[in-house]
Amino acid sequence: MKLIRTLETYWRQPRFYWPLTVIIAAATPLTFAPYYHFWLMPLLFGALVRLTELRPERAAATAYLYGLVGYAAQFYWIHTAMHDVSGLSNLYAVPITFLLPAFLALYPALCFRLLRMFRYPRAVNIGIILPLLWTLAEFARERLLTGFGWGALGYSQIVPNSPLAGFAPVGGIHLVTLATACTGAWLVLLIDNTGRLKNACCRWRASPPCAAPATPSSRLISPVPTAAPPPSP
Repeated sequence: MKLIRTLETYWRQPRFYWPLTVIIAAATPLTFAPYYHFWLMPLLFGALVRLTELRPERAAATAYLYGLVGYAAQFYWIHTAMHDVSGLSNLYAVPITFLLPAFLALYPALCFRLLRMFRYPRAVNIGIILPLLWTLAEFARERLLTGFGWGALGYSQIVPNSPLAGFAPVGGIHLVTLATACTGAWLVLLIDNTGRLKNACCRWRASPPCAAPATPSSRLISPVPTAAPPPSP
C-alpha cells in the first residue's frame, strides 16, 4: 500500500495523469476479439475509476478522454473501410473516424458528471451507483441517436473462459456490463479501502487476545491441588 501511495503522488501530476489515461484507454481493444484478454477489462475500468478519484475535479474530462481514445482504438476498422476499401483520402478519413468516438465519449463523461451529484459514502458511490450509471450510459449509447453499442464492457466477457459471461442468459449484455463494472469498482474499494472495513481490521489487529471464559468442563479437567507433605521430625 505504501508503494501505491507513492505512485499515486506522481499519477496526480498532469504530466503523468493524462498520458496514463491515454494508455489505459488504448489498451481496451486487447479485451475484445481477436485477443480475448477478458480479465483485463475490470482492471482497466478500475484504473479509470481510481484516476478519477485522484483528481475528482477532472473526472468528467478524464472519462471523456478515456472514451475518445478507447473508442477510437476500437473503431479503427472505420478508417480501414473508408480509406483502404473505399479509397477515401486520409485528409477526410481520419477526422471522420474520430468524429463518432468524439460523440460517443460524451456518455462516459456524463456518467462521471452525474456521479458527483450523489453525496453518499464512497463505498456506495463507487461500488453501486457508478456501475449502475455506467451501465445506463452504455444502454443510452446503444439506443439513442447513434444506436452504436460497440465497445461496451460486457462484450469483452463474452468468451468461454470468462466467469461473468454466465450473466448473459439472465440479463443480456447489459447485466454483463454491470457485473464487469462492479468487478472493477469493487477491486478499487478492496485495494484502497479507507472505510469501516479497514478500520475494523485495524482495531481487530490492535486488540489483545481475550481469555477464554471458564466452563464447567474446564473446571473438571483443571488440576486438583494436592495436600502438602507433613513436616519431617
